[in-house]
Amino acid sequence: MRKIKFITDSTSDIPQSLVEEYDIEVVPLHVLLGETDNLDDGNISAKDLFEYADSTGVLPKSAAVNEFEFEAVFSKWLEADYDIFFAGISSELSATIQAANAVAEKLAPDRISILDTRSLSTGESLILLEAADKAKEGAALSEVTEYAKSLIEKVEVRFVVDTLKYLYMGGRCSLLASIMGAASKSNPFLSLKTAKSSRGISCVANTTYANSISTLCQTQKT
Repeated sequence: MRKIKFITDSTSDIPQSLVEEYDIEVVPLHVLLGETDNLDDGNISAKDLFEYADSTGVLPKSAAVNEFEFEAVFSKWLEADYDIFFAGISSELSATIQAANAVAEKLAPDRISILDTRSLSTGESLILLEAADKAKEGAALSEVTEYAKSLIEKVEVRFVVDTLKYLYMGGRCSLLASIMGAASKSNPFLSLKTAKSSRGISCVANTTYANSISTLCQTQKT
């Protein structure tokens, strides 16, 4: 049985310590600052992105990993006699999964498994790490894939934002909500749900940072 190479994209936000521990390859998306195309490989910080948005009044944009980039990465590990498991950002948020699927079908569909996590950030990385742990137990690629698929609807990403400003700039809330949020110093609590019955992004606004953190902790317990 071949070894499995675990690969994810940069939106997984997986800590470098875990990248090294699990020998994971991270494929960077692209970050577009005006006409400048940058790889999301750690050379651009969150501070840089906020400064760009504040100075230009325009949010940075992202672009998916393209097929050429996937082909280079996948071919390298196939030639090294690995099977490949790729877990990526939700196909509802990026075209990265579509590009990965196209390359997998072209190169070796029986040796490359592409998982649409329907999540991002820690939700994406947790599924990947669970899959990697399953492989450590001796599971084959098909077994790892089925196990990872069973986890998707159990994942919900929750986070608190400092301001509604960037949600407004990205079209996620109205100008009035942004103004009222700033006036009341609101720190919304947001969640990204993957379950079919409640899939999507929900927001609890008009709340303080402390209340949002409290809500996050309470929902985590349940």
